[in-house]
Amino acid sequence: MSRTELKMAPRSGRVELAPKGHRQFRYVAYNPKGLKYPSQVGAILKREYPGIVKVYDEQGNVVKQHPALSWNDYYWKKNRDGISYARRVKQESLVSFVCSLFWKLFTVHPRHRVTADNILEAYLVRRVSNMVYQLRLEAVKMYFHLRDETCDDTRARTIGPRKRKIAQDCCMCSEDNAQNRGGSRNFSETQQLLEHTFGSEKSGILNTYAVMKSGFKTINSTGRAAPIPSQKAQKCLDDYRQLVSDENSQELDGKALHIVGNGMKHGRVPIGDGAVDKAIVLIHGKSVGFNPINPTDYDRVIKENEQLKETNGILLEENSVNRALIMAMYSDFGREPPSELLRRLQSIDARRQQVTIFHA
Repeated sequence: MSRTELKMAPRSGRVELAPKGHRQFRYVAYNPKGLKYPSQVGAILKREYPGIVKVYDEQGNVVKQHPALSWNDYYWKKNRDGISYARRVKQESLVSFVCSLFWKLFTVHPRHRVTADNILEAYLVRRVSNMVYQLRLEAVKMYFHLRDETCDDTRARTIGPRKRKIAQDCCMCSEDNAQNRGGSRNFSETQQLLEHTFGSEKSGILNTYAVMKSGFKTINSTGRAAPIPSQKAQKCLDDYRQLVSDENSQELDGKALHIVGNGMKHGRVPIGDGAVDKAIVLIHGKSVGFNPINPTDYDRVIKENEQLKETNGILLEENSVNRALIMAMYSDFGREPPSELLRRLQSIDARRQQVTIFHA
């Protein structure tokens, strides 16, 4: 597990963050050696880990207990003062916003406080899930270490209950199973690090994604990413490149992400998940795309329309002949046509005249 310790705020003051997407922050004044919020969140979560969570009924009896496995469990357990562990990590009240552990180290502009609180909540949900997953791997590795056997993360992932094995196989069958290489640096920070090191022209979406999939240490002297080892990740990058007009753009294109990811069927986007607002992507699912007309289909429709017009003309002429023949037969017999027949013929004539005027 990570040995990162909870640090004090820099002498220059708390590090200012700005919201980015729905689950990430960017640094207002980026410093590659400065305080980073992902590592400090990890230290805070481990420091405030609630351990065993006990659920009581109205009589005070324990009805359920289990180890804390999600961010929601931080809300269940309370300390001696009756404050939930989640409240100690992130105060929900904006009045005590700066008093929580996280906001003692970081700050945001007052106009971003509500948005930042929502982003932090979403980030904590994901971070606790990842922390528990890594904890399981560490437990498996410790088990083999006590048996004097070697076991790394790659082997530990394949060891577990049948249910977990099935889930792992499903994950590997996904259209994008390529993991980000290197540490826990997210998309927004990777983009800022590229801009700080090589300039803004190397911090575009395409190059940033390629760097995350190939590894930051494999970048050449010009800031260009090395070839991506995963064919699926490379295909995702190529598909996105074909849909955007500016390859050096530093902002994610919601429409392109929606098309490449075939919507958000897994609840995430294929590139920069967390660094883009989901609403920007989902809004394109409500619009109906315009498909260009196929020339072959258009010619076929024109021919069918001409055939229908010709057939309709033949039917009209045939009906006129039949009417004249019927009226001639009644005249030869010296009798008047039935009134019902005459009424129906008048009705047909009136309807034909209305249609003719409407399409004139």
